[in-house]
Parts: sequence; structure tokens; C-alpha cells
Amino acid sequence: MAKGAVIVAGMPASGKTAVISGTTRKLRRFKVVTVGTLMADAAIKEGIVKDRDRLRYINIHAIDRLRHAAFASISRLSGFVIINTHASVEQNGRFIAGLPKGEMAKLKLKGLVYIDADPRAIVKRRARDSSRSREKESVHDLEVQRTFDLSTLAHYASDLNIPLYIIHNKEGALRESQKSFVSAINDIFGEK
Repeated sequence: MAKGAVIVAGMPASGKTAVISGTTRKLRRFKVVTVGTLMADAAIKEGIVKDRDRLRYINIHAIDRLRHAAFASISRLSGFVIINTHASVEQNGRFIAGLPKGEMAKLKLKGLVYIDADPRAIVKRRARDSSRSREKESVHDLEVQRTFDLSTLAHYASDLNIPLYIIHNKEGALRESQKSFVSAINDIFGEK
């Protein structure tokens, strides 16, 4: 069972993975797990989808089952865990919370980190990323999702009595975001 976990959330193309992966040397004792990858691997194996970006189009019951299975496998990990995930998934105005409350209680969750980015920057990042097949969403749509994400995370932070850190991952300032992330993780676990 994990000694402690931190959830790192943010919208697609906010820079979650870049922020986390640039800090693995400084955070060696942490295992990094990506919920979307666990869900996609299971869904591909079951023949539900062909790639990760199609997860958002499957029915809510399949998403819920895959998400619960992913979090259940994470809760069985030992040591300290950084969980890379989304606070929500949006598709045509349908928001699905990405954090199952029952599973979160089993994680020994110590804190939440939201990697934030300007919606205009996210639109540009998605346009440049040819490795993924993401929908083109408007700045307004992203602002609505950001509000939903932050509301969800604020609820969990309050309900679980854990801190929520918001790191602004500005365009061209990845190193500063990575430093802020390491600082947040160290603060959550009481380290200098």
C-alpha cells in the first residue's frame, strides 16, 4: 500500500506530463503513474478503443469501470506515488469527474496539484501536438472546463482536508513550473 500519494491534474496540454517528467531526478522516491495510460491500456486490450484519445467518447459506465480499476491498481502500489490525471473529461458539454471519491480515500492522499495554463496557450499547444488526436476547443470551452476542474479539486481539498496547489505553467516558463512543482511536493511531504 502506498505511503502517500499526490494527484496532479490539469487540462490536456496544460503541461502536466512535461512538468512531472522534468522533475523525476529530484523526486526519485516517487513512482509516477498516469491514469489515462492505465485506462487506455485496459480499454485497448478489451477492444473498446484503438487509442487513448478515444476514451472520452465511450459510454460513462465503461469510463467509470476503467477509472475505478486504474485507481484500484494505484492504491495497491507501495511507496510514494504521483498520480498524473485529469480532474474532468469534457466532450460536447458533458463533464465527467476524473477522480472517484471512494478510490481516493484508499490512496493516503496528501495533496492535490493543479497544473494551470492560459486557455489561449493550451489551444496553441494542442494545435502543435501532432502526436495526439484532440478536439479543437474554443478558449471559452477551456475556461468552462478550468472552472469545473478547480471547483472539483477545491471540493476534494476541503472534503479530504488536504492542500491544493495551483501551478501556472506559462508558455516558455517550464523550468519555473518544474521548480514550483518540486517545491509543492516537498511542502506536502514536509521536506526542504
